[in-house]
Amino acid sequence: GVHLSVDALGHTETFLNSLNSLRKRGKHLQIGLMTEEHSRPEIPMPIIVANELEILGSHGMQAHQYPEMFKMIRESPIDLSAMISKTVALAEVPALLPEMNRSKQPGITVINSF
Repeated sequence: GVHLSVDALGHTETFLNSLNSLRKRGKHLQIGLMTEEHSRPEIPMPIIVANELEILGSHGMQAHQYPEMFKMIRESPIDLSAMISKTVALAEVPALLPEMNRSKQPGITVINSF
């Protein structure tokens, strides 16, 4: 298993998969709120206790701070383009999602057309 897992989607399935990927004494970081039917997932306490896991929460960035963050990215002297290996339109995302866990692509895919 892994030392640290992160879920920022807030979906019960990704949360549980994240927990199940941890090694003994691993830590899970849940970023953002889990909403609607995912707001109260069943937490597998036997696994958490037996493996001495930690679950940490982070509210994430407040929406009113997004403009400042985007400004920082635009004006940064750091070239982030090396991290981006592919750009896609929002309409392409449903076809790409099932392949995410099998991708060998380095870098990240960015949605740049809505």
